[in-house]
Amino acid sequence: MAVPLPRIHLLLDFDSTLTHASTLPLIYNIGFTHQHSSHHISRAYASSSHPLFRSPSPPTPSWSHISALYTQSYVHHTHAYLPPAPLRKSLEQETAWLESLQDVERESYERVEGSGVFKNVRAEDMLQGAEAAVKGGQLRMRDGWTRVMGMARRRGDDGRGGKVGVVSVGWSGEFIRGCLRTALVELLEASESGERGQGVESEVDIKDIVIRANEILGGEEGKMSRYFEENGRGGTGGVWTARDKRRVMMEMLLRREQGRRERDGSMAVYVGDSPTDLECLLAADVGICMREEGEMSGEQRALEETLQRTGTECQWIGDMKPTDLGVRSTDYWNTKQLWWTTNFDQICDSYLFQAAINSESNDTCNSDARTTG
Repeated sequence: MAVPLPRIHLLLDFDSTLTHASTLPLIYNIGFTHQHSSHHISRAYASSSHPLFRSPSPPTPSWSHISALYTQSYVHHTHAYLPPAPLRKSLEQETAWLESLQDVERESYERVEGSGVFKNVRAEDMLQGAEAAVKGGQLRMRDGWTRVMGMARRRGDDGRGGKVGVVSVGWSGEFIRGCLRTALVELLEASESGERGQGVESEVDIKDIVIRANEILGGEEGKMSRYFEENGRGGTGGVWTARDKRRVMMEMLLRREQGRRERDGSMAVYVGDSPTDLECLLAADVGICMREEGEMSGEQRALEETLQRTGTECQWIGDMKPTDLGVRSTDYWNTKQLWWTTNFDQICDSYLFQAAINSESNDTCNSDARTTG
């Protein structure tokens, strides 16, 4: 009998990993459109003698303006930080640099809040905006995403199957859930109509996917959540940096056992595309870098350059062998093996998942042989 393989706990970044591009402009635009509509209503009141008139608030800044301010702050911090990138040769140095961006990210987060772009924006607005982005083609999911989730859910040696989660520095978990739900419905409808034949998993249930991200709270002040200040997590701020993402991932991998919280025994597989994913990629049992076919995005190139500079090996997922699936040491600084792929189908077709299929097939054949013998 083949040795059963451990359950997989599949953890995925969202922007440019599950999707082909960043979703921050789309999320910002939901709020911007909401405020723009409210501003015109206020101006209509102002031009009349309506008794409930209040002075309209100043116009909401555009996404390009907010983005330019972030870039300015990031570049300033980059020039001031020591050692500079070419001299950062170790993972410790690189992760220290990534954590130093905490203040840059906090400043950006508070700048967005201060813009008022999310004033009185509700969860329903995020869900509706997500649906419109998917149906309108502004947001495209990467090939094979439902297939890899379905295979992870079925993978397990204890009858319970695996788990799937999303870890994101994005601004809205509701937006992520809305995108996944709408994209799945569109895939299933296309499959039923014959427009798309393979790779669609009808067994994927979006409500079973655990999503950990920031959230838009809305209200009169247009606030956003502070993940580590909630529910007694003993920290400050939101999910902003690579270290924040690793803390969230490790929290998701824990289970409560006789009053203690410990790893749940699953094989942690993390897929991400940018330097913000570096700590999760290193801490997972299997870390997989997502890359575009052809020309990589700026964030993907930045991650590749980081891996090369720190001497971290990154091979194509199709070259994975049985000996590569050993569970890593907790000292992940000494782990110098990551993988890369351009879509989720390549992950599904790699040894990571095909080993389980072959194991199940061999067990079935052996059982049949015993029965007929």
